[in-house]
Amino acid sequence: MENYVTKIRRELHSCPGVGFELDETLQIIRRELDKIGISYTEKYGKSSIVATLGEEREGYTLALRADTDALPIEEKTDVSFKSKNIGKMHACGHDAHTAILLDVIRRAYEIKDEIPFRVKFFFQSAEEYAPGGAKLMVEDGAMVGVDAVAGLHVDPDTEVGKLKVGVGPQNASSNGFYLNFHGASAHAVKKERGKDAIKMAVTSYFEIENLVNSKIKAGENMLFHVGQIDGGKTNNIVANECALFCTLRTFDDETAERMKLAIEKTANETAAKFGGSAELVSVKSYPVIINEPSFTKEVRKAMQDIVGEENVGEKMRTMTGEDFSYFAKEAPGCFFRLGVKNESLFEAKPLHSEKFNLDESALKIGSDVFMQLILNKSAEIKNQQKSLKQNAKK
Repeated sequence: MENYVTKIRRELHSCPGVGFELDETLQIIRRELDKIGISYTEKYGKSSIVATLGEEREGYTLALRADTDALPIEEKTDVSFKSKNIGKMHACGHDAHTAILLDVIRRAYEIKDEIPFRVKFFFQSAEEYAPGGAKLMVEDGAMVGVDAVAGLHVDPDTEVGKLKVGVGPQNASSNGFYLNFHGASAHAVKKERGKDAIKMAVTSYFEIENLVNSKIKAGENMLFHVGQIDGGKTNNIVANECALFCTLRTFDDETAERMKLAIEKTANETAAKFGGSAELVSVKSYPVIINEPSFTKEVRKAMQDIVGEENVGEKMRTMTGEDFSYFAKEAPGCFFRLGVKNESLFEAKPLHSEKFNLDESALKIGSDVFMQLILNKSAEIKNQQKSLKQNAKK
């Protein structure tokens, strides 16, 4: 079991793809699904695959999700299976997620006649890339008929052998957008004849920082950040265009929408003071992940069954975004963390680092938790069916 999941993870790690460009990754997934013999389709979303176990069964459907894409990062580890695709790396652990899900399918298929419900396995593209592969899958109907959905993410801040999960808001809503400022060009020595878009952008940046700080309520978390500014052509021309590439993070989707409107209004009012205008153009928007209490309790039980109650911790909310949220908006969802840290093997590096690595012994734990979730639900449904038969006889 460990050998299979490790072997697949290393193969996936060596040939990463970014966004929807996942040819090698998809070839590996198709090859493994064909070996197992499970049916699958690619009709949902783009560059994504959905395999289904017990497609003919009715009454309950569980979905398990793995994201499959990598990041545009040049790998700087010294592992033997490092990326052979220049400028691309599985620096967020999606290779591990995919390998774990393939292992779960392999194991579940061996006992398929003992599983009295339908299980869908989502291999989702473009978690790191707008507009997000999950959104496209949901729009194409991948979640129709699904009663619950679970996913995991490797956690380099948590020791291997430990798991974390929480109830309620987990990952924040993630809104990526441009604030585009429009002015008018002029020579720098006649700058009074121009309308300086850079000045509009820079002034707006500080005004928006003040706005966001003033709108944060007690106990509320919100983050606004400008990560890129692009404007002007040379040093002696008043810039007629300037753009700020921004991110806004909150734990409430309604708050996010309200703040985006307020930010655009502030940018427009500031630009108008300098004779220009502004607009907000969204490029990426992930909702808040909400872990539904009842289903999260089931997932926590499966986690405890595998690693023990003492090794299942409470996951704190984080400002990172995750498009698993699109699945969890359609049915009760649970997104949990899998510890992969082992500093006796190597120094822990954060997600999205060019030196990110993980303790591969954690892969079996992730696979075991998903399998235990399936087995626990199987036992529950069989008991319900048994009770119904007994009551019918009475």
